[in-house]
Amino acid sequence: MRVFSILVFLFAVGANAAPIEAPLQFKAYKDGIDSLLSWSPSQVVLSKQPPAGEWKLPSLKSSVPAFALLKLADTEFLIVLDNKSPKDPFYTRLYFDANANRDLTDDPEVATAGDYSWWFGSARLSTTSAVNVTFPVNGQLVPYAFSIHVSCGFSGFSTSLKQNGNWERLSFYVQPSCLLAGEFDYAGEHYLVSLCDQNCNGRFDDPAARPQNGVADYYFNSGDAMFITTGRQVEYGDEVGMGGYLGIKDTLFQVQVDRVANKMTLIPVTESLGKLNLPQGVVRLVLARTDTKSAVTVIDSGPSIALPAGEYRVYSYSVARKDASGKYWRLEARGSAKGIASRVVEGKETTLVACDPFQPRMKLAYYREPGFLDWEGSASFDFQLRGAAGEEVVGLYCGGKTPTDPLSSLQWTRPPKSPTYKIMTSDGQIVAQGQFEYG
Repeated sequence: MRVFSILVFLFAVGANAAPIEAPLQFKAYKDGIDSLLSWSPSQVVLSKQPPAGEWKLPSLKSSVPAFALLKLADTEFLIVLDNKSPKDPFYTRLYFDANANRDLTDDPEVATAGDYSWWFGSARLSTTSAVNVTFPVNGQLVPYAFSIHVSCGFSGFSTSLKQNGNWERLSFYVQPSCLLAGEFDYAGEHYLVSLCDQNCNGRFDDPAARPQNGVADYYFNSGDAMFITTGRQVEYGDEVGMGGYLGIKDTLFQVQVDRVANKMTLIPVTESLGKLNLPQGVVRLVLARTDTKSAVTVIDSGPSIALPAGEYRVYSYSVARKDASGKYWRLEARGSAKGIASRVVEGKETTLVACDPFQPRMKLAYYREPGFLDWEGSASFDFQLRGAAGEEVVGLYCGGKTPTDPLSSLQWTRPPKSPTYKIMTSDGQIVAQGQFEYG
């Protein structure tokens, strides 16, 4: 009675679940949550000219001031990089249109610190504390906090930004300095959750996505992030990519974040579902829909999860399995946009392609900085471990007493001797050999 068992499963999923509301509290950097904020900068395009339109600017002293337009929700804020003295070799002053009135003369100067080295050919400038701002969402002002980081690795002996080679190497990043934190109860468990606006656009509900310039087509989160755990303080190892859906135990919820009402609502999904069997020991899993921009985050699941019909690829996962001594090993992996997809069909059962079997792969890559000659580039020869869908293993931890022990509590153990390699011609002559390095 295979069909009968699947129908019973789909009927039971979420049958007794009701919507869950989790009140959210805004927490800025000063509230002691900086340890959660992983380095997740978002690059903002710089221009030598201010944006189109009328702007009231202070008297600028830099020979090459830089302008950046930061959009938070639906509000645009102008940022200007300048010098305190015309003789400064790199930017030393930062202006920010905090009230978004297109007038930068009525805003306080943003405190910054930086360093400059002609010898090493580099310079940096960063805000010394979070930049606090408010902007409207659905007619109501909401708070936000972020930091700014500027850097440049100069080309050749000149450090002048008038040179295109140096200007092109100038980078401007913004980094969120705030979270939305809350908690809720479900199925006898108490969950702590924090939402991070990882792409720094003022919203906290952008689903996990692959950046357009994603390295080697592997998923690097350009959406937002969720930290979620049970029964203890949230920590960095609890981070997963934000999804439009959240699977907890046997129930799938649609996730809605309301910044004005300061709440996250989880709405049970019960229609058009198919059954997806998961690999053994899944602790956390993020799946990317190939036909939409949505993603599904799965935590505390059983051997399977009910999902809306569609095609899914592995975005990331964490798997825990016990060895002969009784210790749990935790394996972390990230998926590829070119990885094997799994199709979920309404009312039917399928198995997610992921995890076993894992296979070693070697990758040869060549990189050259813009403006450099061919012989000034460098080649790398990488050893990778990939899963069944083409996902790459990025972390391996040992020592947990339970599958969900926090990563900070797991022991680092000396890894086995790293693999060796040989590069040979077609007739078998060895032209290079060596040993891979961890990291």
